[in-house]
Amino acid sequence: MTDDEGRLEAADLQAEGSGAGGGEPPPATGPTEAMELDAVAEAPGDADDGFMSASDAKLAEANERYVRLAADFDNYRKRSQRESQELAAGAGEALVKDLLPVLDNLERALAACAEAKVEDGSPHAAAVESVAKGVELTMRQFQAVLAKQGVERIQAVGKPFDPHRHEALLQEEREDATVETVTGELEAGYVLRGRVLRPAKVRVARPSSARPPAKASS
Repeated sequence: MTDDEGRLEAADLQAEGSGAGGGEPPPATGPTEAMELDAVAEAPGDADDGFMSASDAKLAEANERYVRLAADFDNYRKRSQRESQELAAGAGEALVKDLLPVLDNLERALAACAEAKVEDGSPHAAAVESVAKGVELTMRQFQAVLAKQGVERIQAVGKPFDPHRHEALLQEEREDATVETVTGELEAGYVLRGRVLRPAKVRVARPSSARPPAKASS
């Protein structure tokens, strides 16, 4: 073999060795680089969770404010309705109280007509009778209007004395009285839907102090 042929063969062997190697191998991936890749992959999910948590908190806060506002409005509505009813009831009560003396005067006028002494056949007899009928008709109509509004007359005569409904102007001792009892009515009393507008002014009989106390039942 000549020198030229030897150099050509060495060159071919060197070229074949370079082709079989295929260049430098890629660097290997270490543990640290793998963790960083995992963190990058998980980062979008964590951001979404944080966004949803903030949205839920804002929604809960808005809902709580709405519930409080609705409760406040409901309380305001009920309070306004109650105040309106109380105002109307107070105005009606004041009006009825002012009308009670008118009813008293009608009753007095009717009683005066009944007590008037007019001889039969007198020219004044027919006039007195006509006036009495007119007063009675007016009084009955007035009483019906008050009753329609819930006004009732307090029962007094013959009833046990009730300090909440009766006002004693006169008192007398009676041996036949076992408890304090109303024996006369000086001015009528009235209630409006169960509430006392004016107590009845009455005369009361009370047990005599000389009367022996009742024996307790055994």
